[in-house]
Order: sequence, then C-alpha cells, then structure tokens
Amino acid sequence: MKSNDDFTGLLVMAILFLPPILTQIYFHISAKNIIQAYLQSKGITSIDIQREWFSFDRDTMTFTVEYTAADGNRQKNRCKLHQWWIFLDNEIFWIDPP
Repeated sequence: MKSNDDFTGLLVMAILFLPPILTQIYFHISAKNIIQAYLQSKGITSIDIQREWFSFDRDTMTFTVEYTAADGNRQKNRCKLHQWWIFLDNEIFWIDPP
C-alpha cells in the first residue's frame, strides 16, 4: 500500500501546485505579447523582454525591455503590468515611456 500512498501524495501535490504555476506562465506569455504589440505599434524593433521575477508589487509584474527605437538607438526601459486575480490589464506603466 505504500506505493499507492506515494502516488496519492504526488497527485494531491500536482492538483494543488499546477494551477498557480500554469496561471503564472499564462500571465507571463500574455504580458510579453501585450508589451511587444505596443512597442511594434510605435515602430520599435529588436525587442527583448525579460521578466523581473523578484521585482514585483502585490498586483503587478515588472519587465525589463531592451529595444531599438525608431531613431536607431538601442534603449533599455522597465515597465509594469497590473495583474488582478485571473485578469491582466492591457495598460502598461512605463518608467520612461518610449
């Protein structure tokens, strides 16, 4: 019976921890797509977006964004996206708007 108990324990752990992990992955991918679409609409190219996993507020995600501006200069910026429970706002809060 020990193997059944181990399997049950692993199953319970997966049920408890998998949904929050998958939710964060979904938010991460969605936020990067929102940021990239915004920058591309401004004519910005060569976009590199990195999440700052340990720089967060209670309800925001922080990203470091490196890109080539329309004038050809390479720039680095930071931005935040508001995340509330299972929703992600499309509004981007820039440290220095591009």
